[in-house]
Order: sequence, then C-alpha cells, then structure tokens
Amino acid sequence: MNRILSLVVYLNQNGLAEYGAYLVLYRNKYDSEGIEGIKVTPGFGAVVAFLSEDFPYEVEIA
Repeated sequence: MNRILSLVVYLNQNGLAEYGAYLVLYRNKYDSEGIEGIKVTPGFGAVVAFLSEDFPYEVEIA
C-alpha cells in the first residue's frame, strides 16, 4: 500500500528554520536529481498537504 496524501503540520514554536529543516517538494521524480525544488520554510502553525505519489519530497537538514 502506497501513501497517497502527506500532511505536514509544524507545531514547534521555536525557530525550526534556524536548523535548516526545510521540506523540499519536486515537480516530478526526475527533478529531485540536480534540480532545485520548492523549499517550504517551517513556521509555527504552517500546514502543507500534497499528493505523495505526484510530488517527490525530502527534508533538508542543515
């Protein structure tokens, strides 16, 4: 069974962006190799929902 929908909710009130914990979304599976994706800056109360099979993703850590 594959994950269909991913939901990320940032509940930490401390500055997550300082640690570089960015969610990076790519347009397709080929973009993740060498092409910069869309970086979502973590912030308290932010919610990100996306179709897991359509948008490859990773968490970029400093």
